[in-house]
Amino acid sequence: MMNKAKILAGVLAVSAVMGMTACGDDASSSSKSGTVSLMTTTTTAAESSSEETTTTTTAKETTTTTEETTTTAEQTTTTAEETTTAAKETEKETTTTEEKKEESFADKLTMLYGDTPVYVGESQADVESSLGAPTDKTQSAHCIGEGMDDIYWYNGLNVNIFDGKVTSLELMDNGFIGKYEINTSSGVNLSCTAADIKEKLGEPVLEDDTGLYFSKDGMYAYAMADDSGCTYLIITDVKEAIPGMP
Repeated sequence: MMNKAKILAGVLAVSAVMGMTACGDDASSSSKSGTVSLMTTTTTAAESSSEETTTTTTAKETTTTTEETTTTAEQTTTTAEETTTAAKETEKETTTTEEKKEESFADKLTMLYGDTPVYVGESQADVESSLGAPTDKTQSAHCIGEGMDDIYWYNGLNVNIFDGKVTSLELMDNGFIGKYEINTSSGVNLSCTAADIKEKLGEPVLEDDTGLYFSKDGMYAYAMADDSGCTYLIITDVKEAIPGMP
């Protein structure tokens, strides 16, 4: 009986072991499944960490790009400011140059008949076109060599023409109406005193009892003027047209 009991006990032990083994297989499977799940969770966490790293890197790159864009914008602004400064300096230099540029003596002696400019060296055709037919016309011997001057009279303004161009302009106080409306571009007219004329044309090369003599850049002028005003003014490019011109 004891042997049977031992045998039965052995059989039960073997069965228990086999049952445990089967359960062990399930446990083992469950354990393996749990291990896979843990690995999956770890992988997911790693991937999440990787995404965070990528996001952080992207954010840093975006920040860097923004900073670079800001730097570029600042550089562009600086360049624009430098360009503006250079433009202002150029404009200033141009203005300074224009201010330093003086009106030539010939320009100062351009005659304005009303609003119409007449100047020494102008062609006869242009005078006739701009001023029209003179009120009178005559001739006189040219002061140098042979030939005759055509003298056009325009109500106080005499225009001497030789060889097709203007050689001299004369203002005369002969009682014509509007004599003060004829001026040089510098503002000299028959109402000016000797002091006025010197202020507008500069110092004469000679001043005597008869008037003021001017000579500059191949142009000559004589004004019969004193403190009371001016009665005669001649502008010419022929020195010999003014007796006594030094």
